[in-house]
Amino acid sequence: MRGQKETILAVAELARIAGASCSFKQLPGGHLAAVLGFNGRIGKVILSSTTRDRNERHIAKRYTRRVLRLIGAVS
Repeated sequence: MRGQKETILAVAELARIAGASCSFKQLPGGHLAAVLGFNGRIGKVILSSTTRDRNERHIAKRYTRRVLRLIGAVS
């Protein structure tokens, strides 16, 4: 699962740059959720457990930036 490891690192790096906390949680269905927090607000990014799409990392990064905007970590 090399692709998932790269996706996890990319999401964590985006959160670190934005100053948000980031933790990962295994969901009952097998997916992985990145839980992002900033100033008491929390957002989740659901990551694929099997990366079949070679653009999965880019899709996850785009969704992470969207969630970071929603919780106020970036403008």
